[in-house]
Amino acid sequence: MTAAEERDQALRDILALEAQVDAGEIPPNAARRLRAEYEQAAADAINRLDEPAKPAARRRRTREARTRAIAYLGTLAAAGIAAVVVLPAAVQQRPQNGFVTGNEVMPSNTPAAPLPSGTGAADTALWMQANLQLFAQKDPAAALRTLDQLGQRPGLPELTRQDVDAMIATAQRELAKEGR
Repeated sequence: MTAAEERDQALRDILALEAQVDAGEIPPNAARRLRAEYEQAAADAINRLDEPAKPAARRRRTREARTRAIAYLGTLAAAGIAAVVVLPAAVQQRPQNGFVTGNEVMPSNTPAAPLPSGTGAADTALWMQANLQLFAQKDPAAALRTLDQLGQRPGLPELTRQDVDAMIATAQRELAKEGR
């Protein structure tokens, strides 16, 4: 088999492999190994085709490839060093019960309220909305309206109802602090 025939066969094998992977006939791990073998066979055949015609051009391409690889490795090393040196200074620790907004770390002296148990998605969404309104947006009046909606939901478990009542009391205290 000539180098041109070997190249053509390797390329056909690669195309057939892609079709088999798409059809699910060959698992991806095995396909990667086979693809590497077929690509190597095609590259070897192409190199044999190029050797007699242009040996000087091949040496020049090899030198260019080596230079390019060194440049890539240098860039990768510089990026890695920059990440190790610069990134730790930019990362901030999150205090307990705190949250990060943009570039600021906001401590919170109020513990996060637990999610209600035994409730549906709508109840949980109302619970989360009330928490956001009360603790993140500092809007106890809006939180009270949301908690009132949640408290009127039928079939609310007793433990969840107690949690809602406790949060209503917290929202009312916050509202009183603001003098509303």
